[in-house]
Amino acid sequence: MIRRLRKRPVWLAASVLLASLVILLFYSQPGLPTLEVSRENPVAKVPNFSKYRDVEQKKQAFFDFLYPIIEEENIHLLEIRRVLQDLANKNSWAEAELDWIDELTTLYIGEDNNESTEQRLTKLLRRVDMIPPSLVLAQAAIESAWGTSRFAREGNNLFGQWCFSKGCGLVPHQRADGKHHEVARFDTVNDSVSAYLKNLNAFRAYQSLREARLQARIKDAPLRGSALVKGLGQYSEQGDAYLAKVQRVIAQNSLGKMDERFLSTQLAKN
Repeated sequence: MIRRLRKRPVWLAASVLLASLVILLFYSQPGLPTLEVSRENPVAKVPNFSKYRDVEQKKQAFFDFLYPIIEEENIHLLEIRRVLQDLANKNSWAEAELDWIDELTTLYIGEDNNESTEQRLTKLLRRVDMIPPSLVLAQAAIESAWGTSRFAREGNNLFGQWCFSKGCGLVPHQRADGKHHEVARFDTVNDSVSAYLKNLNAFRAYQSLREARLQARIKDAPLRGSALVKGLGQYSEQGDAYLAKVQRVIAQNSLGKMDERFLSTQLAKN
């Protein structure tokens, strides 16, 4: 049966058009980047790093695979940060800008926040920032056993991140009685990196890391992963031994050069 389309009243068509224009204007406000990276080719699965018999080859393959994803996520954070800096220099804000600030506040600070726009911007500038690639690479190597762990292979989880709702991830084989956490499962490797960066930028446990990063910003000093390791004190139950392990992976694999690589790329763009 052919279904006939009814003609809509002129006023209704005009209302729909107006609503569409409002939505278009809101989401295409110049200078307001999306809160998530617009990825053209997200990586759906961690490669098989177990195939490498040579340890150094495996390490290099791991770094070569992961660095571009880290770079993309960090660049996006810096884009958001640049807009935040511009907004912090203003005395008034458009409605779309205020809504955008509200969304970022919910993501990085929390929903129940009644502070002024100025206060929110100050806090967001402490939280929305890059994490040096050397630190990301070192933790990914440790937490995922160079991409070969069960959680990396089956859940794209490179950083041992937990979740707490049933079915949200993979149940650890040796989970203690009475524990209910799972190791989060991610659709893509990009999502895993993004979630890790957000954890370090948002969770109270890593406030000291963000403070060290802020001090480097104030001094206009380049961000180095080795300088932020102390802020990971609550990342692992291993405590200081874990911090020493992260520093060792950074040093033994000369990962500081990855920080230099990222910095030089940003300088070239500017």
